Amino acid sequence: KHLEDCKTALIEDGITALEQFASEPPEGVLAAQQSQIDANFAGETAMDIVRALEHTGGEWAEKTLKAMRQNCPLSVAATVEAIHRARPLDTIEKALALEYRFSFRAMAEGDFLEGVRAAVIDKDRAPRWAVPTLEELPPIRATQMLMPLGENELRL
Repeated sequence: KHLEDCKTALIEDGITALEQFASEPPEGVLAAQQSQIDANFAGETAMDIVRALEHTGGEWAEKTLKAMRQNCPLSVAATVEAIHRARPLDTIEKALALEYRFSFRAMAEGDFLEGVRAAVIDKDRAPRWAVPTLEELPPIRATQMLMPLGENELRL
């Protein structure tokens, strides 16, 4: 609804109409779930989050856990670690370099191609990850995906 109202105002009143929408953003979809997110995603690792969700139970926790388990375990674990590593960084360049490290390695060392196969090529939505579950993933693998790249490090 908000987007449609914004589009109509833009068509009718021009660019100045956007000021109203910029100063009154709609409440985010996740705002109502903030306390659950804070309680369950406070862990240091992806497995900490899984255990919290399993302990919490309920529809929201089950849906969230299902979503986490549908994704590549290595990518989930590396994402959680990258978020923790990025928090103290003081520049966007450093955060982008961290993200680049994972992206650089994802094709050769991750399950990116298997995800593409399952979603785009075969469309079976049944990826066969190299490490099938977070429980089986050695924690060092997420760390390895984010290690410095030496001469291949991102330079901005």
